[in-house]
Amino acid sequence: MSSRILWDYWAKFYNRLWVQKWSLGPTREMIINYIQTMPKTKAELNILDMGCGTGQLLQELGVIFHNQSMHLTGVDYSRGMLKIARQENPDINFIHSDVLDFSVTERYDLIIASHTLPYYEDQATALRRMVDQLKPGGTLLVANASANNLYDQLCLLMIKITTGSAHYPSIQEMRAMVDQFMPDVSISTVKTAWFVPTIFFLIATVPGSDQ
Repeated sequence: MSSRILWDYWAKFYNRLWVQKWSLGPTREMIINYIQTMPKTKAELNILDMGCGTGQLLQELGVIFHNQSMHLTGVDYSRGMLKIARQENPDINFIHSDVLDFSVTERYDLIIASHTLPYYEDQATALRRMVDQLKPGGTLLVANASANNLYDQLCLLMIKITTGSAHYPSIQEMRAMVDQFMPDVSISTVKTAWFVPTIFFLIATVPGSDQ
């Protein structure tokens, strides 16, 4: 079964999966907390969610920041996921595309890749493509499960049974990939239940400013 068909299948169950409580939900919360700390220096914050799934993060951003001007865009290569995202969020712009095929004239203040990177065959190129879509001074935020020890590896082996082929880079691997073209990088971890594999939270900023 191709990965597109697999994610189309999971779309109708996705918002009710057990990982929402223990993994995806805490990650979204950490992303939102980070956005709340961003300087409010722009008239409008242009945000892209790469691999947006059913649009949960963008929906939460729209609710929490409803008094602030944000332009929200979601990109996903699963038509099943996007169908639900558009039904639930008719005011948000959703685009059907793979990360490697995605190219628009628009540039973003913040690009988020939450629990999507492991499913890209060429992760380094995917990261570079996302960086290319950032404005000067823009930020790339990447969060996903990570194989740093034997326990992580065993947990992620079980997850692959339902998600198909994936590579979960360790924190060390991730830093090595990003350090090649992003000089300002910080990595922390998402606080979640003990039985969940390590989830890293990477923040990388493009040099310069468009102010």
